[in-house]
Amino acid sequence: MPMVLLRSVQLRGNRENIPVNQRGFTLLETLISITIFSIFLLFFLPSFSQIFASQDTSWKRSEASMRAQEGLEISYNLMTNSQDWTGLVNRLRVQDVFHITTEGRPDFAEGKEIDEDFIKLIMVEDVYRSSLTGEIVTAVSDSTTIYDPDTVLVKSRVEWSGKNGKEHIEYVTYITRGTHQ
Repeated sequence: MPMVLLRSVQLRGNRENIPVNQRGFTLLETLISITIFSIFLLFFLPSFSQIFASQDTSWKRSEASMRAQEGLEISYNLMTNSQDWTGLVNRLRVQDVFHITTEGRPDFAEGKEIDEDFIKLIMVEDVYRSSLTGEIVTAVSDSTTIYDPDTVLVKSRVEWSGKNGKEHIEYVTYITRGTHQ
């Protein structure tokens, strides 16, 4: 204990008696430190806000991707397990856009679904094949293309407002009549 008292008495002496490595900061050193820190903040703070904005964009794209995949999966299950494929496909041909409703049992409902920041929609299109090869063709051009009543093209699309305006993600698959008929 006496050593501590002696040391504190020694520190109260003039500045020359204090070892160099134990002296405090001067006002000039403090101002220089604050200036350097301010310059650091000035240059790096905008990049932090850009990182946070990028995280939000990534989250929205990831969330939209999951919702679009979910739309395809439910569409696939509804269509392949349908007891009336032809009736379901004819019903889906009448409207341009559908969404999946989960009130009670999942089903197709007319129009778009607005869910939080996202707009979800399902589109179903007819499929045509080459009568020569049986391959799916994207454009009906001549008499060598025939309508395939057992296959449909299903698109699941999710839209949202992003930093570059309206953005979307879309997944596409072909669904063929199930064997559950």
